Amino acid sequence: MTICQRAITATAVILVSLLGFGYPASAYSGSQAASYANTYAINRNTGWPQFGNDCTNFISQAMYSGGLQKRVGWMSSTTNSSLHTTSWTVASDSFDWVRLNVASVTSYLPASTGAFTPSWHLIGDPVYYDWENDGHIDHASINVAIGTDQTSTGWTGNLVDEHTTNRYKVIWNLRPYNAKYTITSFYVAHINPSAS
Repeated sequence: MTICQRAITATAVILVSLLGFGYPASAYSGSQAASYANTYAINRNTGWPQFGNDCTNFISQAMYSGGLQKRVGWMSSTTNSSLHTTSWTVASDSFDWVRLNVASVTSYLPASTGAFTPSWHLIGDPVYYDWENDGHIDHASINVAIGTDQTSTGWTGNLVDEHTTNRYKVIWNLRPYNAKYTITSFYVAHINPSAS
């Protein structure tokens, strides 16, 4: 093995170690993803890098906890905040990556959608928001329960956890918190249970 080949091998081993490839393969568990999200919705996990707009980083951590493996195109380092893909940290890129790689179903929902997402949209599945209805995904959250919004009485339906504004078990459409509710478009995705 040449010096160059050894250097490339050593670099690959370091990247595998830093980025966490090799997470044990298993089926995706929406309940594990939701459990992670519920634990860290308000108090962030200090074991991961944080970002000013942390919504997508947060749901990526939850989906990883649910069993999705880091891979080329979707990854982040727990020790170096500059080692991440935009699909891990940017809502629009995350939606595209999820839709193309691990979702079995995705759907557009207009602002007039009620308090419940489609029946196939389960606990541990992501929700994406286009605040301006301009075709650009601006925000992401994760479906964690069905019940009553923990901060705003009277809203019952699918509940999500989110970051950037840290919220725990709030109504999925964020209607009580979103001044642009009437023009917001939503996209929901179901993570294929066999995805890992």
